[in-house]
Amino acid sequence: MSSHFSVFIIEDSIEDTKLLKAKLQAIETEKTLEIETANTFLRAKKMLGSPKFNLILLDLNLPDNWGISTVSDCVKLAKGSNIVVLTSMAHELTIEEAKKAGASLVFMKHEMTEDKLGEIVNSL
Repeated sequence: MSSHFSVFIIEDSIEDTKLLKAKLQAIETEKTLEIETANTFLRAKKMLGSPKFNLILLDLNLPDNWGISTVSDCVKLAKGSNIVVLTSMAHELTIEEAKKAGASLVFMKHEMTEDKLGEIVNSL
C-alpha cells in the first residue's frame, strides 16, 4: 500500500530543479511522491505551512534570501517539515550553522544522488 509523500524543492536553478525532480521520480519507493517547486523564497513562503511538506530540499542561496537566514526563515514557516539544505559551497561552519538553524541534513548539490534521496524519502 502506498502512502502520500510531499516534497518541496526550493531552488533557483532550473537545471538543478529538473535534476532533483528526475532523481526523485527515479527512486524506488512505495510512497506516492508529489513534488512542488519554487524558484524564490517569496514564492516558497506562499506555499509553506499548508499543506505540510514531508521533505523540503532547500537551496542555501536564493535570489531573495541567502545563507543561514534562508534556513531559519524556512524552519519558521515549515514547522514539522524535514529540511535538507543543498549548497554548492559547503564548509564545516556552514554545515554546523545550518543544522543549528534547524536543517535535518546538509549536502553538497553534487553529492545528492538518487540513492541518497531514496534513503531520505524511505526513512521519513
